[in-house]
Amino acid sequence: MSYLPEIVLPENPDDKYRVELVHTSDDNREHRLELAQYTSWGEAEEHHTTLISQMNNLGLEAIADDIERLQEQINNPLPYTFGDDQQPIKRDGEAIPHHIDGGGTVHWFDRVESRTPEQSPYELRYFRAYEGESGDIHHDSYPVMPLAEDDPNLAWPLHGLDMYLEKGDVFMAQQLAWDVADTYEQPFPHPLELPSLNPEPEYYFGYGVGPNNMPSLEAVKTWMDGTERQFDTLTVGEYGSFDEVALDERELEQLLDSDGLEIAMNLAETMAEQGGYLEPDREDSRLFFEGDAPPDPFTTNRERELAEPQYTLGAMSANGQSFVDVMKTWGKDDYERLVIPQPDWDAAFDLYEQADDLLQREDLQGAMQVIESAGVDAGVIDPERDDSRLFTQGPADPFTTIRQNQLNPPELATDELPAVTVVDKPEPVFGSDEWMDAIDHKREMNAQLEGADWFEATFGEGWQLLEPLNDTVNYAVSVEQFDPWTVELSVDKVWRREDNFIGSDTQTIQSYDLDAREQAEADKEALLDIYEQRGLQGMMRQVELQAMKNGELYADRPYNELFRNGPPDRFETLAQQLEGETNPYWNTDEEHVPEPEPIDNPYWRLETVRANNPDGEQIGHALQMIVYPNIEQSTDEVGAPEIPDDEPFQILEMAHFETPEDADKFSKEFRGYLMPGLLEGPELAVEVARLEEHPIEWKILDGQDRDDYRNLDYVVTHDTDSWKLYNPNAERDARIEAEGIYIPPTYMDGQKGQQYEKPFNVPDFDL
Repeated sequence: MSYLPEIVLPENPDDKYRVELVHTSDDNREHRLELAQYTSWGEAEEHHTTLISQMNNLGLEAIADDIERLQEQINNPLPYTFGDDQQPIKRDGEAIPHHIDGGGTVHWFDRVESRTPEQSPYELRYFRAYEGESGDIHHDSYPVMPLAEDDPNLAWPLHGLDMYLEKGDVFMAQQLAWDVADTYEQPFPHPLELPSLNPEPEYYFGYGVGPNNMPSLEAVKTWMDGTERQFDTLTVGEYGSFDEVALDERELEQLLDSDGLEIAMNLAETMAEQGGYLEPDREDSRLFFEGDAPPDPFTTNRERELAEPQYTLGAMSANGQSFVDVMKTWGKDDYERLVIPQPDWDAAFDLYEQADDLLQREDLQGAMQVIESAGVDAGVIDPERDDSRLFTQGPADPFTTIRQNQLNPPELATDELPAVTVVDKPEPVFGSDEWMDAIDHKREMNAQLEGADWFEATFGEGWQLLEPLNDTVNYAVSVEQFDPWTVELSVDKVWRREDNFIGSDTQTIQSYDLDAREQAEADKEALLDIYEQRGLQGMMRQVELQAMKNGELYADRPYNELFRNGPPDRFETLAQQLEGETNPYWNTDEEHVPEPEPIDNPYWRLETVRANNPDGEQIGHALQMIVYPNIEQSTDEVGAPEIPDDEPFQILEMAHFETPEDADKFSKEFRGYLMPGLLEGPELAVEVARLEEHPIEWKILDGQDRDDYRNLDYVVTHDTDSWKLYNPNAERDARIEAEGIYIPPTYMDGQKGQQYEKPFNVPDFDL
């Protein structure tokens, strides 16, 4: 028999080159194990050559791990059948609780005959399987614990393991399996060291700590680099607590399962852009940027934007000129623009409004023909031009111009889309891209200048920089109109980048209605007066206060600077001066008190309180989960910790009972389901409340309710509709009523409702 690596050529252009380990038996039968996939022959050949070299030097020891995986497939074919995402995995016709992750790998646990019968006849094992592009099933399995008999009562961790799979938390299932296997001295790899069955990268969403040291939601990409697992992450958003993270995490995971990877990642991309963690106009259109990672099998929103031309309109007025600005953009930073001058602002705005209304109604051709007609009237587009296109650069435009219809009537039209002859363009206006192009031309001419001389020669009179000019970074106060309805007062920062291009950043101070431009100019002059009297720092602190007052700068922002880009500023903000202190300038509602560090294991207890109807008549008892978020749950001491009288606490109503004895019985069953370090009381309480269809609402008692609680007089009030006694067999009874058959009190698979015997002896608690 022999083992040799082999390169498998793609069957069609969309497939990849595969490197496979081929085992040829003595009777010439072949078995194959896919090792990796590559987009080019060169990459596959490099991997293949490396394997051959290692085998020449070390023999089969160089590929021992791969041989073991291949032998696992040969010697232990899976006794399971697989369906699509809507079909459960089955063994002997019976469905198995399982989870399919975002990469298509199936995970499950099962009781099987032991691979080492001399030690134990049966065992609980963790299985994984993945169907490759060629239809081959790649699989492996690892022992969790030995079993003396094929008895579900002996496989005590199975309930918790399946629960994590149902929740989609594969890592926690692997972690629990690893802990159990370690106890029984079974060879189960650490979850982070499990080899990947899928040669393609896998994706999931999880918790993290974001750039501002706040709880965050992360999109995670993971892949195998040899025997090492690699990760790359994208921060989707930051939140006030991990409970808030869980809501969006659950939504994205459900979208991943239901609609696929691309839809989920596109939503994550949008959320990351809205939160400022991903630049919407980035040149690199990917979501994950690790250089050595395999490519992503999905298209980002940004990739689609860069692949298709986009069209935008704007009306502008500056330096006594009014015009409509038409932009065509494509690729990373390519664009072409048309400037249509108009007699005055009203005419420019009317033209913009007419064309933009058509654009918003997705009538691109109508909008562009309005622009073309206006350009002809303004004398900047030749109506008799030979090149009939409106834009001469970039990908073909998905619309037909008036001139094209004249030269090629619709019945004679061809695929050729001949551009406008632009004549006598107006002088570039301050702030426009053409003005910036002129600035760049000056920059090239002034490259030999240094310091303040470069700023003076490059910016000239157009950008009124505050004087005296600095050698490194300078500032300006401006009033500009960027849309047809508003003008903005802002402060600008400019610097010379290392590549000699201009760097700039802007902080808006206030937005005004168009007819309030005079007020904006007056406010600008007031700031310049402060600059003359109190210098740069005095003016910038006034800018900071005004921007916060007008909602243009967040008071509780996680950074202290006024500008976030460029070299260090030549002034200190109020936020920087007051860092670490109570800030009187923006903590106007209440003093900011730092929150205490969260407790990893808070003290909790269960309490039963009386429940009345609105008429004051007793209707039963409600079981409450009480959590003290600032009190540590001691693992060494017996009994409750010492709790101050004024210590805050939270209450969650879990379930309703007829008598206190019923509630006490349930409480004992409840504690039997806990797994310290993995499944704590408050977490399980939320699941119970959800199953009982009660609101997941943690209450903080105050006023008379707080006093009544401490005096043991606290009573909850429920009307008849919201009072629902706990029924341990509610789910079973509902299924009997719906299906008309008897189903014993069994464990339920979350994917298809398939039933199994309970995995160990516990009270009849319906989770």
